[in-house]
Amino acid sequence: MGHAIGAGRPEEALHRARVAFRLTAWYMGFVGVLFLLLRAPLVRVFNADPTVVAAGSLVLVWAAVFQVFDAMGITYYNALRGAGDTRWPAILLGVCCWGVFIGGGCLMSYVWPQWGLNGPWFTCTLYVVLVGLGLLWRWRRGHWRSIRLFEEPRAVPLAEAPAGF
Repeated sequence: MGHAIGAGRPEEALHRARVAFRLTAWYMGFVGVLFLLLRAPLVRVFNADPTVVAAGSLVLVWAAVFQVFDAMGITYYNALRGAGDTRWPAILLGVCCWGVFIGGGCLMSYVWPQWGLNGPWFTCTLYVVLVGLGLLWRWRRGHWRSIRLFEEPRAVPLAEAPAGF
C-alpha cells in the first residue's frame, strides 16, 4: 500500500486493498465456519468441563459472526495507515472501543444481566462490525488520496541559499 501510494499509483493501492480484503475475508470466513461447526470440540481441546464447553461454545458462535468484519477492519485500518490516513481511524477505534465495547459491555452486564455472557459478547461483535464498516466507509470515501506524505522538494533560489554555498 505504502509503495503504491509513494509511487503515485492510487489505482494500484485500490487494487491491493481489494485483493488483501478478499484474501483475509476468505480466510477469516473459513475460520468462522470452523468456529461455528466445531465449537464444542475446539473448546474441549482446552477444557472438558461441560460448563466451560457450553460457555466457550457460545463465545465461538459470537466470534464466528464477526470474523469477516474483523478481516475488513484489519485490512482497511492498515490500508489507511499505509496511505497516511491515521487520525480518523484512531478516533473511530477509540470511540467504538470505549463507547461500544467497554461501555456497552458494562451496560449490558448491569442492565440486562439475564443475557449472561451474550450481553458483553453482543457488544464485542457490534464493536467489530462497526469498526469494519466504518473503516471500509473511510477507505471508499477516498480522503486518503489527498494526503501527501512527503512534500515535493522545491528549488531554492541562490539568494535564499544558506551562507557558505
